[in-house]
Formats: sequence, C-alpha cells, structure tokens
Amino acid sequence: MNPKVKILVLSGDGLNCEKETAEAFIRAHAQVDILTVRKLLSEPNNLHNYDVLVLPGGFSYADDLGSGSVLALKLLMGLGEQLAQFNRQGKLILGICNGFQVLVRLGLLPFDEYFFSRKAPDVSLAANDSKSFLDTWVKLRVPDNCCLFLKQMKGKAFYLPIRHGEGKIVVRDNKLLQEMKAQGLIAIEYCENVNGSAENIAALTNTRGNILGLMPHPEAALDIELFPERAASEDYSFAKALFEEIVSTARANKNMIKSEESYEQL
Repeated sequence: MNPKVKILVLSGDGLNCEKETAEAFIRAHAQVDILTVRKLLSEPNNLHNYDVLVLPGGFSYADDLGSGSVLALKLLMGLGEQLAQFNRQGKLILGICNGFQVLVRLGLLPFDEYFFSRKAPDVSLAANDSKSFLDTWVKLRVPDNCCLFLKQMKGKAFYLPIRHGEGKIVVRDNKLLQEMKAQGLIAIEYCENVNGSAENIAALTNTRGNILGLMPHPEAALDIELFPERAASEDYSFAKALFEEIVSTARANKNMIKSEESYEQL
C-alpha cells in the first residue's frame, strides 16, 4: 500500500488561502496539516515530518518592505537549516502568489544555490506595469521546463485566476534570462503578458525541479463553476491535475528516501 503523502500548508501573518489550498490536496488524496508560521518556527524540526511544504497566497505582513520580504526573512532566520535539508532531500516546495514571492526573495527560485550561498537573488518581483492590482482570469501555457510535476502538462494551455499587485518578474540582464530559458526554469508563461513580466513568466522552477512558484491561483480553479464564461470552454482540468501530480511525485520521492534510509541501515 502506498504511504500517505503528508502536506504542510502554512497560514497566519497575512497568508489567507490556506483552506482552499489544503482542500486541493485533500482532493488529491493527501494528508494535509495547516500550521501557522509562528507554530512552525517554534518547532522547526517539525518540517521534516512532511513531504511537501506549501506557501499559499495572501498578503504576509501586509506586504511591508515588498511582497513576501518579511516572511522570507523570518523563514530564513528561523527555519533556514531545516529548509536547506528539506530541499537537499529533494522534497517538494510549492509557492502560490505571495508564496512565490517568498521563495524568490529567499533565493530558492530560480537558482536555489542563492539560498545556500546567501547571495542576493538576480531575479525579483516588482509592481505590475499597470501600477494597479490585477484580479482577473488569464490564459497560460506550459513550455518545456524541468519541473518534476509538470512533465505531463507540457504544451497545454489553460486558464487560472491571478490576484496580485507585484507579479512582474524582473531579471538582472538578458544573458541570465536566456540561461533560465535554456535550463528550463520558466515553468508557466502568460499567453498574453498582463503584468510586464520578462518573457511572459508566470511561474518558475529550480534546476532540480522540486520547487515551483507561480503567480496564478490553481487552488481557486478546481471546479468548472468557478470559471468565467470565456474560460469555461477551455481545459479546466489543469489545477486538479497539478495537485495530483505533486502528490504523485512526492509519493515517489518518499519511497526513494525510505529505500535509501533502509540501505544506509544495512
């Protein structure tokens, strides 16, 4: 019997999409716990009890100092060692909207060596070109990329909602941008650039493919009844498939880690 995949969804301090994100994983037959940031930081080794860490959307710390900046600093200072080990094991990390912003500011996306070296990231998120908050549905596509749980979705187009004021991906220079493309770190693209992001970037992954950060909200697109009329005729199965693929990938990873541990005990 396959072991139950355990998902940790963070909440509190301005994060506000934890319940629908947890529901998405429950539908994918995972075991889900919602923990506040404060609770996790008080018991940081608790992270190792989980197979997937999820940073959901919201407005952590009221977006002070830039969206995701304060939460990224708190996680770095209070969870840095455990987060590094979690990532080295190849366990999965998902960041949605504000969670994506946190992962970028932590240096876990798109090159997670920035996190380990404490080097300032060369990629960031800035205010939308419109200088306004975007709350709309957008059409997206999955290009060739190295994300472990998007393998079955390459070439697909679909709709998801976005809700952000700082969703524009900016990159240090074009050379780095082309390197990101060549390495498959651009995980999802806007079909029409809605916020000014370089290369229409809507989501990024890391070189190992175990981390995904995306600005759109798949947890808000699980049922066709949620879709606007213009999107309802399109493929609305992406969100469901995404969460199922994350759980499936985490289960395979869990089995591999368990096998390695058993081998080391021999």
